[in-house]
Amino acid sequence: PASARKAIGKMLEELHVTGRDTDGTWHLLARMIFRDSLFQTHIHVTPDGQVSMSNEELLVDDMPIMDDTLGQ
Repeated sequence: PASARKAIGKMLEELHVTGRDTDGTWHLLARMIFRDSLFQTHIHVTPDGQVSMSNEELLVDDMPIMDDTLGQ
């Protein structure tokens, strides 16, 4: 529904760089969709390209997601 899209749309944000360690590790704050859930997480990217997440917080669960592959 349009009202749900509008409410969820207000929860979406850009990726935020929150810092960088002296060893070159970048820290970011992101909002992501995984399956049918919107969550916020901290992302850590090391200089060698390893990515990890921490402090995941569920924001919305059971969202009606359109699957472009199946058309549902």
